[in-house]
Amino acid sequence: MYKQTITKQKISIIYKFSNFMGIHLTQNLTLNLYNDIIRIWDEVDLPYKPKGRDSFVNLQQRLKHTPTWIMFSVKSDPKQIKIETSPDEIDNFLPLQGVVIVSHDGQRGWINRLAVGKSFQRMGIASLLVEKSEEFLRTQQIYLFAALIEDDNRTSKLLFSKLKFTEHQDIIYFSKRDFPDI
Repeated sequence: MYKQTITKQKISIIYKFSNFMGIHLTQNLTLNLYNDIIRIWDEVDLPYKPKGRDSFVNLQQRLKHTPTWIMFSVKSDPKQIKIETSPDEIDNFLPLQGVVIVSHDGQRGWINRLAVGKSFQRMGIASLLVEKSEEFLRTQQIYLFAALIEDDNRTSKLLFSKLKFTEHQDIIYFSKRDFPDI
């Protein structure tokens, strides 16, 4: 089982708040948190595999056994925020404003499934989630950050360009799937 201990001192830089939002980081997935993540993905038409890799059980297993975290933005009182939000506390922070799944393979940090609810877009939440994901990955000694973006997703491409990510048009992504829903 993969579960890294994160010290408060090590990643306290991540938790700077504006007047209206807090950033949480967790490897705990409650059904209510999962349903709210799906709500946001549906709201912004982010494609996902609910019967495969993005199912509740599969995401829960990935969080438990791999270096993967959910980072999310909520409207909250900054005094209530904790570094590792426990399952008992998560439901108190719903509904989410935005979410990103952060992971790494020991060399490259991945910023996955970034989405912000429509009523919270154009407030800097996506940029903040990416920046805080990078800060967190640095605490894991990861200094190379990547995101896979579908070619027709102009909004995400503009965001990552603004955040100084380099688009590599010379790289073609290949995949092989044992099942179509994976």
